[in-house]
Amino acid sequence: MGGAPPADAETVLYCLPNAGGGGTHYLSWRTLLPKSVWVQPVQLPGRENRLAEDPRFETGEVADALREHADRPYVLYGHSMGGVLAFEAAAELARRGARLPERILVAASPAPQADAGWARRWAGLSEQQLLDEVVALGGVPRQVLEHPRLSRRITKVLASDVAWLANRPAGPRTALPVPIVALAGERDPLVRAESMTDWADCTSEHFRLHVIDGGHLFHTERADAVTSSILQSFSAERGDLHGVRGR
Repeated sequence: MGGAPPADAETVLYCLPNAGGGGTHYLSWRTLLPKSVWVQPVQLPGRENRLAEDPRFETGEVADALREHADRPYVLYGHSMGGVLAFEAAAELARRGARLPERILVAASPAPQADAGWARRWAGLSEQQLLDEVVALGGVPRQVLEHPRLSRRITKVLASDVAWLANRPAGPRTALPVPIVALAGERDPLVRAESMTDWADCTSEHFRLHVIDGGHLFHTERADAVTSSILQSFSAERGDLHGVRGR
């Protein structure tokens, strides 16, 4: 989770990565958001500064870390797999009677009760096929492919994450008393914007949908639009489902 946020930060934005991804790219968001919002990446095992660790993780471990570190109002942001993980971690915190996030932002992510067909398809691919899929999405720089050890490590982490996403228990989830904001990529080939309305069933509070002009990994492609949508969600009043386009 990193060090303690600055004393003047009113809200901590904990950011969970997409499958195979790390958290350091979220650090650039600190220059795009006001100082009152402290961006804190959540680093999962097996990646970046935790490279030597087994990439497998448990939802309860993420919930434990949030419970330990959340000393002020906080918000969860999760991209792709990270969106499902953010919701499941919040659900675990609710079961424990622990402090819940002020809201959950889920981006390019299938709702936990929805059919994640692409994840199951990816789980059946060979390592090379899996790497090709991610390269096509722009998730792995071409120069990484020139380093076999690094590309194998990335593929190992990705395969572990995809297996976690594909093997989740099916069925509806109990709605959380936490507002949910969904961010969808207008050109996302994996998770369509219309399918993200399924997240409305995961909250007993209000739900909003923002559509970003980008592909599946729009959190790196369009960080400006994403952080703008995040700020809108902070100031949004309670209301019914509607769409907001981020450009």
